[in-house]
Amino acid sequence: IDLMGFSLGGNLTLKFVGESKSLLNKAVAISVPCDLKSSCHKIEKGFNKFYNKRFVCSLKSKILHKIEVFPNFKLSQEQVNKVKTVYEFDELYTAPFHGYKNADDYYQKCSSKWFIKNITTPTLLINALDDPFLTPECFPFEETSNNSNVTFLTPKHGGHVGFMESINDKTLWSERQILNFLNL
Repeated sequence: IDLMGFSLGGNLTLKFVGESKSLLNKAVAISVPCDLKSSCHKIEKGFNKFYNKRFVCSLKSKILHKIEVFPNFKLSQEQVNKVKTVYEFDELYTAPFHGYKNADDYYQKCSSKWFIKNITTPTLLINALDDPFLTPECFPFEETSNNSNVTFLTPKHGGHVGFMESINDKTLWSERQILNFLNL
């Protein structure tokens, strides 16, 4: 079995293979916010505010649906409707509902950069240097250079899960890298 994750799913992929001696064949993680806190705050700034709003609307919609389906849900519509950022959402819902003290505790304990040193599964990590959601803390150069099981690629361009080389490409650069890695 090979495991692949994109963005936050990539963070989960790296955390999983770093904290368990899995029976996975290989793992791939693309456009990963390896430092959740810094990435979360970056999405609140500049042009990223538009993405923040979109993500928050989607997250709020899911929780509002839970409130509707489960009348004894521990949050109210009023609490959820006040949320404006991913950080506020993580503070209100993600952290307390998953056993963390607060958003900072969740970010500290779940950022994949802390788990990379323990990865024993052959793993490919690709983060574009121009990814608008990633901060310098999301590029684990030292951690990956000290672990021969992790191949870390940092192309100059690719954005967040983009990796187009040309408008005429039928496959993305990242897709070719993934296939090459998995077929080794």
